[in-house]
Amino acid sequence: MLTDEFFGRPAKLWVEAKLRGASRGVLTANVGMTLEDIRRRSTLPMSEPRGESLTGSNRLAADVVFDLDIADTGTRFPECRYYFIVTRSHGDPHVESMNVGVSPHAMTRPEHDDERRRVQERLEVDGWKPGRFVYRTPEQQALHGGKTSEGDRTYWLKGEALLHLEPKRVDDEQRGEDAATAGRFMLAVSIFERTASSTYPRLDFTAP
Repeated sequence: MLTDEFFGRPAKLWVEAKLRGASRGVLTANVGMTLEDIRRRSTLPMSEPRGESLTGSNRLAADVVFDLDIADTGTRFPECRYYFIVTRSHGDPHVESMNVGVSPHAMTRPEHDDERRRVQERLEVDGWKPGRFVYRTPEQQALHGGKTSEGDRTYWLKGEALLHLEPKRVDDEQRGEDAATAGRFMLAVSIFERTASSTYPRLDFTAP
């Protein structure tokens, strides 16, 4: 009955928090760092890297409760749920990208939207620059349904780190559902080296 919110959503969230347990440590990581530096600066026990034969990169992944400290940015996310880290290719130990589930629990769409706004406000306070895609020519605007821009405050930049906010749906879509309110979501952040990202050159980080 608790899982179907018979006693209300606060009771369900309390039970989920008890089941997942407390944070096991802090992952201090950012793109451009080596795996050795991440291990040295983190208190979270990290998984062992697994090599990718085609690219020569290494991948680390874990489903665990931890706090994320995006190194040297002043930005921290408590009670994250998973991480996925990829190093550069050809045996280079520096981190090229990261994906982290920063929501402590699954949320309704309105709850997710509120959480996303709070994260955007936090990133701005921490000195990240918001980016957006800008369509300046008539041809670009026609290709995107007449829009002059989109994706505002979805991409953020600080130093060499390009951060992307990503909603991840964790339940199945139901026929006839209300798209404005249906579903359970978690918020994830993907972080890339901006010099290696194909998205970065197409983004505009000047104020609209």
